[in-house]
Amino acid sequence: MLLAAHLIEIAVLSGTAFASGLLSVAQFEETLIIVARAGEDYRNTNLRSVLRKPLILPAPGTPLRNLIEQMALDFGIDLDIVAEVHFVATIEAAVAAGLSNTFLHACAAEAKRA
Repeated sequence: MLLAAHLIEIAVLSGTAFASGLLSVAQFEETLIIVARAGEDYRNTNLRSVLRKPLILPAPGTPLRNLIEQMALDFGIDLDIVAEVHFVATIEAAVAAGLSNTFLHACAAEAKRA
């Protein structure tokens, strides 16, 4: 890792698992959104019930996937993963086609609207 090897002095990282000898200081929080096919209403749905539904998720080991897996673990839920997709555009197309729902960082959705 570049930080541990002293090749760089600072980095922006996602998650909480870091190599020993590093200091991590939370600087901001990221909002997650539920992405569902048009016509579905999740406004009054809680996180636990969404995590119980079949989901399209990013590849294992990505920060977003790690976060979703940790939330499911905290609730004692086994995720029902119907697809693992690497690209946001592909995830959105799969949701739009009715394959399932997903979570995205709010900034990803904002970037698409800009």
